[in-house]
Amino acid sequence: MKDGKRLIPFARESKCKTYIIKDIIEKVRSEDEEAFARFSSEHAICFTEANGDWLFPALYEFYTEKVKNPSITVFLQELGMLFHNESMKEPLAEITSLDRSLCLDESNVFEYIVKQQKLASNDIKNVEYLKTPYKTKSEVLAFRHISPIDHDWLIIEYGGIAHPYILADIAGVLIYSHKIRESFDYLRRSVNLLIDFPNKFWNSELAITGAANTFRWLRLMCQDDMELSRKIFKYNYLYLTRMACITRDDLLEQSAYVNRAALVKMPFAYAFLPFLGQNPDTLYISDLYYAHFCNQTATEVSVLTNSKYYQQSLTYYQNVSLWPNDTGGYADIEEDTYLQLVERKHKVALLNAYEYWKVFNRGEDVLTESDIDRIFMLIEQEYNNNFKRFRNNILYYNKY
Repeated sequence: MKDGKRLIPFARESKCKTYIIKDIIEKVRSEDEEAFARFSSEHAICFTEANGDWLFPALYEFYTEKVKNPSITVFLQELGMLFHNESMKEPLAEITSLDRSLCLDESNVFEYIVKQQKLASNDIKNVEYLKTPYKTKSEVLAFRHISPIDHDWLIIEYGGIAHPYILADIAGVLIYSHKIRESFDYLRRSVNLLIDFPNKFWNSELAITGAANTFRWLRLMCQDDMELSRKIFKYNYLYLTRMACITRDDLLEQSAYVNRAALVKMPFAYAFLPFLGQNPDTLYISDLYYAHFCNQTATEVSVLTNSKYYQQSLTYYQNVSLWPNDTGGYADIEEDTYLQLVERKHKVALLNAYEYWKVFNRGEDVLTESDIDRIFMLIEQEYNNNFKRFRNNILYYNKY
């Protein structure tokens, strides 16, 4: 809902395509007005602009599972193909476009977020700001002091749902509440949903956010095994790129670039990137620029929070460091101007993600069941043997 008004949920579409969509839905309604009235009552949230991506999956499930009218199924297949064909028109569409024929009905996830917001608002004056460059819609709320009893009830009600957003969010709340060991099971359940390609969560903005969070936690928790770090890096890079491309939330878009910048600055990133000879520094420069300029809200937040992503990006270009010096930096090394380098590396970042996506879809270099067993064995060992270092790795981030 926006300003209390009911909106047509086709904000992603052109006017011409919106007309075609409405025409198909009108045919569905005319075929069985009683069934459509029942659907509209049960799934009113799908008719809002913010949650319009849930409309097609909700329609398809309702009419194929409950109504079972072949005449209506034909219309829905037409609608699904319209969404799919439209999503494939863009370059690197598999990374950059949302296929609304494959979205999920995530009203239960939305209910979880709303309930968490209400619980957090009861103690809104007591907000704990943590040293992390990563902010999501719900992580900000997770810093609020939700009572343990209320959060336990949230876990009881929603913890059994197999969705990356909920699982990663619960894990994050537990971690920030210093119940770190209790988070491991939720992270493991989440990663098991995300390692295979294709997977049903690829066209969900909420699930992609949860995926980015899941692999960020794993990256911070499991740092001492080179081969596992390489695989985790690839998944994290791919899901962050996907998040930057499909999210409609300004702060999530900024988060994606901030975290991808942090990712390419980790040790051995140059060895984890596809295409030999890539310089992670130049990707870092580009991502910090986009963390500042990807949208108006990001620019304002960058300035108001004194993050200065643009200044950091430009300084690094000029000095190969976040601190001014006399080296001349990449300004002397690269033939491109600063803005040319930023734009070129932005395109390269998409190609990197697309290469990972292709490899994973071929079933190559994916995390295996034995990999996941080893990840969590190493996490348990580090937690037990080097708790202080482990805790500091995940709770005290370097700022980028």
